[in-house]
Amino acid sequence: MLRLLSSLSDDPLLLIQVVMAFVVALLTALTFHEASHALVARRFGDMTAERLGRVSLDPRRHLDLAGTLLFLVAGFGWGKPVPVNTMNLRGGRRSMGFVSLAGPGANFTVAIVTAAVVRVLDLTIQPNQFRPDVGSIGEWLGLLATHLIFYNLLLGFFNLVPLSPLDGGKVAIGFAPPELAGWLTRTERYGPPVLMGIIMADIFLDIGILRTVLFPPIEFFFRLLVGV
Repeated sequence: MLRLLSSLSDDPLLLIQVVMAFVVALLTALTFHEASHALVARRFGDMTAERLGRVSLDPRRHLDLAGTLLFLVAGFGWGKPVPVNTMNLRGGRRSMGFVSLAGPGANFTVAIVTAAVVRVLDLTIQPNQFRPDVGSIGEWLGLLATHLIFYNLLLGFFNLVPLSPLDGGKVAIGFAPPELAGWLTRTERYGPPVLMGIIMADIFLDIGILRTVLFPPIEFFFRLLVGV
């Protein structure tokens, strides 16, 4: 991401326009993702996140330094995890599955709503996010919509990877049959080192494991939503 942005150093105005679209899209995606976790946790009876002010659309309550920096370095990342006390949830592990699914679900909803706005307003989608053709406010709004759809799809699919601490691990435990859920719970502690190993390999060795997994569904649904 930083390398892509540095390629715009020869055009300061375009750099500012791209950075603005990127920041707005990223903050929107992270905020709706984390706030939805907190909101659904409250719906199922756990008030932990609400007491910490996480049922909020204030981005400052949801930013995680490491996860945000990773977006800049690797192009994907996460927000500040929402604390959930599973003992307070009505419905046990199934409710935790719904709480975990709420984040990606919010991201997909934002992507769908943004795509609908694109079609209604006939905005111009910018296929090249980092070398867009921006000469008017309408074209910049098209660039913003492009980033909004892309980064919400990215955050949604990334968090559905079934590895702890990503939401996909909790979703799998929440909806799996009891025996499989028990095995997943016992092996959950191995998720973070495996995930970090994959991320480090992608960053320093340029293997592209996550890119290979994530980009096909992102591209498919992006095309499906906006027809580009």
